[in-house]
Amino acid sequence: MYKVSWGKLKNYLTENAWKSTIFWRNQFIWELTFSRIQNARGIKPCPFAADITSHLFAIAASAVPGFMPVNNEVAPVSGFTEVFEEEYKIKYAPIIFGPGYTSVFQENISPAYYSFKYHTSIKLSPKLSNRDSILTTMYHVYSLADKYFYDIKNGDLSISGTALFELSKNLQLTFAHYSDLDFGVSSNDILLEDEQITKYLENCRVKEIPKNSEFMNGCVRITRK
Repeated sequence: MYKVSWGKLKNYLTENAWKSTIFWRNQFIWELTFSRIQNARGIKPCPFAADITSHLFAIAASAVPGFMPVNNEVAPVSGFTEVFEEEYKIKYAPIIFGPGYTSVFQENISPAYYSFKYHTSIKLSPKLSNRDSILTTMYHVYSLADKYFYDIKNGDLSISGTALFELSKNLQLTFAHYSDLDFGVSSNDILLEDEQITKYLENCRVKEIPKNSEFMNGCVRITRK
């Protein structure tokens, strides 16, 4: 039996559950829209890159977690940091990442990351060629996402006002690698731009950014514009 005293809690839980299923309720429409763009442009993207691109949209919608720096609320991070610095004598700040959610539908969010070295896509087709490097895959994802963004916002798809349309207006993907990229930034820059990282460094004795770590070379940062 429904009690009025539980009304506000029920509404709160219902509202949050509704927001958290934006991607899953619209997944078919989103994938159909991506297919329409590919057909209209006459392109056949690498399935491996296409799956990663779709996954980045899912992270941005808070449907699946990306990676974010963790704190003592999640794990004994300060203890790990002390061990890495004092016992292992590492030369770089021991920044620990773990699963975390972000949503470009909200303001003042913390960025999430996807690493091309440690794939977490819930669907990942085989590569067409084992000779493709991380840089090649990154460029394919960047190029495909750029086409999606442009056609969703400017094409004749009749999806104005939808969740995908709003996400595409707000989503910012920033690609990073230690090599110079025409379509991205250096691993060092992407870390220093993140307030989560700079705050994390305050508790580290070693301040050197781990710009050459496998996780960051290459990766993509998912955040709101």
